Amino acid sequence: MADTKSDNTPPDHPPSPLRVRGGATSHLTQFLMLKPKDLIVAVNGISWKRLACVAHAIKILLERDTAPVVLTILRGEKTFDVITSAKAVSRTNKRHF
Repeated sequence: MADTKSDNTPPDHPPSPLRVRGGATSHLTQFLMLKPKDLIVAVNGISWKRLACVAHAIKILLERDTAPVVLTILRGEKTFDVITSAKAVSRTNKRHF
């Protein structure tokens, strides 16, 4: 289960989608075929509106390494899913979003 607002680690900022940085040249963003300004709007089907922190939810799920993690990406007006796992992250020098 993803990290939600009921979790006991509240973020120090309001929830929001996670934007891929303009430089987006890390091995991980290249591996996942993400582009600058892409937004991660859901993690494992849970909208960013229901997550305390998108980046923290991704981090926790990858650390647990129990199943692949599905990221829903908004690029312009189109959405698509990208599937990743702890193994994929470790192959890309463990650089997170």
